[in-house]
Amino acid sequence: MLRALELRPGPCAWEAGARYGLAVLGIVSVMLAPTDWTWKGIALAALAVVWRLGAEPSADAGRPKLTLFPDGTATLARNGREQPAELTGRAWLSRVFCVLEVQPLDAEGAEWLRICASNQPPRAYRRLLGVLRLRALAAREDCLD
Repeated sequence: MLRALELRPGPCAWEAGARYGLAVLGIVSVMLAPTDWTWKGIALAALAVVWRLGAEPSADAGRPKLTLFPDGTATLARNGREQPAELTGRAWLSRVFCVLEVQPLDAEGAEWLRICASNQPPRAYRRLLGVLRLRALAAREDCLD
């Protein structure tokens, strides 16, 4: 019997290190560019803006918890409040992490969730990939047989 699949969306543990590495690479490439110092200053300022705007809050309290049920329904829990949701069927999958679109049923607009394999139990992440690949929990559409 299949059980509910509880997932914790959020950044992967390696993303912070990769962010710093890419920032250093960007600074080095700007400094080595054969351009005027004015343009280098503008490029470094742009890198600083991107760095600041790209930062994610580290607090775990505001992150949602996604629960997928075998019957195709889902709930999205955030700040102690659960709301029914459904997977839209739009997703990007890999062995390291996946990004999927979830539509809360009592709210306007969809939400994109990033689910990292290293933050989940291995069995749960494998099941999620299988479900998304088979589209078993995707938005229900009429089937023409």
